Order: sequence, then C-alpha cells, then structure tokens
Amino acid sequence: MYLEILTLLAVISLALTLAFYNRRQADALRGVERMVKDFLAIQIRDRRDKHLAKLEDLDATAWLEKLINARVSSEVKLLDILRVVPEVFAVEIQAEDGRKVVVSTKAKAILKRYDKISRSRGNSAASRIAAVAAKPILHKKFEVFEINMVEETEYFDVEAEFVGNALGMKWKTPTRLWIYVVG
Repeated sequence: MYLEILTLLAVISLALTLAFYNRRQADALRGVERMVKDFLAIQIRDRRDKHLAKLEDLDATAWLEKLINARVSSEVKLLDILRVVPEVFAVEIQAEDGRKVVVSTKAKAILKRYDKISRSRGNSAASRIAAVAAKPILHKKFEVFEINMVEETEYFDVEAEFVGNALGMKWKTPTRLWIYVVG
C-alpha cells in the first residue's frame, strides 16, 4: 500500500513538473512567434517601400490591360478616358474595338443603383432631359471581373491607388477592383 501511494505521488509530481515546463516552453514559443511575425512585417514593409519607389515608371493603361486581358477571351486595348464618376469611384475607358471598360472599387449592385438614381433625380424639365441624355455606367450586356489582393500580388493595393490617381480617381489603396467590360 505504501509503495502504491509513493508511486502515485511520484506520477503526480512528474505531471505537475511537466505541465509547468510545458507552459514555460509555450510562452517562449509565443515570444519567438511574435519575433518572427515582426521580422516578416519589416521585410514586407521594406519590399513595399522599394516597390513604391518604382511606381513612378508604372504605366496605368498597361497595368489595367494586363489585368483585363488575363481574364477575357479577346484582347482589350484601352484608348481614352471617357468619364470619371466620383460618386461611385468609377472610371469609364474606351477600348479600341468599341467596347468600354468601367473600373470601380464598387460592386455591380451599387453601380446599377447609381444609374437608376441618376436617371430619376431632378424635378425641372432641363434636369430630366439631361438625365435621359446621360449614358448609364453599365448597360444590359457586360462581363464582370473582381480582382483582389489575394489573387494578385502583394503590391496590388498600392499599384491600384497609383493607377487610380493616374486616371483621375482617388481610390485610397483599394483591396479590390471590379472591372466591367461593356459591349
């Protein structure tokens, strides 16, 4: 009986000692994890800073064409900016083949709602005529592509902000863009 109690006490003390050291080791591993994450964050920040210095050479049209042509069946060549719609953060661009491309940080539902509201707004006859004459941003037939940081490079947000500024739109480091190929 005495040996059994002694064995039980030895097992309990061993378990307590192991639990104590496991807790200390877990705390040490969490500290190492924090250090590694901080180190990776510094590396990412340095890479992004170097990339920001190269953005001055970035061609906004070529950047958009690369994103679009990777997703459509027939190549799109962008020509001129038709209009900028700051209310929905959209830029409408004419393509060489007659199609138009709308680039926005807003989803399709928001652009459709904007088209509907802009047509129904206004009480005077002149404003109603102007609303009817105004072209909607999206027509009935279009392709939609959502592009985000997960699918693109780690520099997508800063590149998109730079491209938006070049197109006359302040997108403020977007994490996603919707591209609508109309026509």
